[in-house]
Amino acid sequence: MLLGIAILAMGLPTIFFFEKGVFDEYDYWTGTVSLVIFALAEVILFAWVFGMDKGWKEITDGADMDVPRIYRPIIKYVTPLFIGIIFLTSLFKPLNGEFSDWSTAFNSLFSKQGWPWANDSIINQIFHINTGVQWVADGHFTNMFYVDMSRFFLLACFFALVAMVKVASNRRKRNIS
Repeated sequence: MLLGIAILAMGLPTIFFFEKGVFDEYDYWTGTVSLVIFALAEVILFAWVFGMDKGWKEITDGADMDVPRIYRPIIKYVTPLFIGIIFLTSLFKPLNGEFSDWSTAFNSLFSKQGWPWANDSIINQIFHINTGVQWVADGHFTNMFYVDMSRFFLLACFFALVAMVKVASNRRKRNIS
């Protein structure tokens, strides 16, 4: 019952403010950005924290086919590198985002003119750099207000989940000892 109420409460903003862009915002942050962040965290935890030897044993134990050993360095080095590059380039994406725009962006940065942010870079999405965003216009909330509130809501949900995992972890530690 409690889970159902929580899911309903989390879904209501999507229903009530759909035309304001809330659903698109949820889709972008959870279906695009979070996938990359969690994939990077997962491969780092698996290969570097859990350990490649233990991880490889988990992959191959009871497998119906032999996994080629070439995947060990791919999992440990190549995958985190590629996912990290994807994340960093979407985080700091320069204006227009073309490959040639990167050198122009660095030249602009080093000549103290600042970084020319793309509108869809993650940094610009969060901080609204050079966009003149207003939350209220003509006495009414703008769509950007609802979009930003949906971002705060997603962040609050994430921290609530982190807190619940921490509480569960602490309880488990107490029960084990």
